[in-house]
Amino acid sequence: MKVKGVEIPQAVQDAAVAFMKAEHSLTTFKVQGLVARLMSMKHGDEVAMRVADRLMQRERKAGNIGPSDSTRARSHYWKWIGK
Repeated sequence: MKVKGVEIPQAVQDAAVAFMKAEHSLTTFKVQGLVARLMSMKHGDEVAMRVADRLMQRERKAGNIGPSDSTRARSHYWKWIGK
């Protein structure tokens, strides 16, 4: 994956997905913090936030994550529902 000209290593992507699987409830902000730490970026870095957003979108579209509150179609809080 390439974001704003920065190549995101597969190991970082895999670690982010493993983090999503392990968390009871997750947000893009939590995933962004992990990505920033793994890539030695500042928390709040735009590249880290875009990586987190793209990973969350990819996993949502694959049916692996869904809203923490199943009565809502959209939420800021997600949970792993896939395999």
